[in-house]
Amino acid sequence: MKEEYPICFLKYEGPGLTTGAVSASKLGNVLIGVDNALQKLIRRDEKLKGIKINLEVEEARRGSFEVILTIITVAYIAEKLGILEFTKNFIGEIGTQLALKIFSKNKKLEKSGRPIIENGRMVVNIININGETKEINLESFHNFEERLLDKELRSITDILEKDKVESFRYGYRYEALKEEVYVSHKDKEYFEISEAPPIDLEEDFDENIAEDIPPIKGKLVSYQALATKYPFQFQPREKQELYGKRFITCILSDESKRDDYIELMKSHVGDLVIHGRGIKDKSGLYRKIKITSIEKYEQLSLFE
Repeated sequence: MKEEYPICFLKYEGPGLTTGAVSASKLGNVLIGVDNALQKLIRRDEKLKGIKINLEVEEARRGSFEVILTIITVAYIAEKLGILEFTKNFIGEIGTQLALKIFSKNKKLEKSGRPIIENGRMVVNIININGETKEINLESFHNFEERLLDKELRSITDILEKDKVESFRYGYRYEALKEEVYVSHKDKEYFEISEAPPIDLEEDFDENIAEDIPPIKGKLVSYQALATKYPFQFQPREKQELYGKRFITCILSDESKRDDYIELMKSHVGDLVIHGRGIKDKSGLYRKIKITSIEKYEQLSLFE
């Protein structure tokens, strides 16, 4: 049967769902987690800015607690983005982040090689702590690094418990497209939230606590198309006592330069120098930078 709209489904299984040993609040938190994750992803897309996309529970079955949710603002999505793209980028992204948590064992993932364009998308190979590799969209990798959906994924998985709710499947289907991810109660530990708070990519850049920074040599290592405020990540190549070894999230003082900087990031092989203002974290390292300008780094020659 051809689907006229995307379907998001969750199916939890375990003896506790039949005996009533699972609290209603935890069941409710599952739906809240999915809804909040979807809303958070949608807010990062300029084409859907300001639009709240509501979920409706179409069906809930006893015993296995299967819930089917439908997106009710389909006409608007079709006009602005396209149903297939929305299904993959938003409903599917929640499943991707669930799978990445399990793949990573809740540890840091490393990139292997440079991102490449494949079927019109930027993809990258990643490696987990066991040396296993996986190819994913670059945008999904950034979402994982930022721990964008950690709180929401925790709500979705918190219900898991041995001998009560032992597993669930999350997925979506639309026309001939169908994907799902399986999560066991043994995987629950991978969804624990670390103490380090994630950077909020929707918060304003607070000029009151920002300060001028000296020019920094390094590389623009990634561009996040769905990030409306902080589209770039910068990797410093000097002054680690100020900037550390981590990537720094960057906002632009002049949005009209965004396309120029994307092209510079893709085409320039050597280092770049950025100028701007920065905000430090509690450890004294810069965690956010507002870029005012970027230039190519030119190394001085002793023979000139």
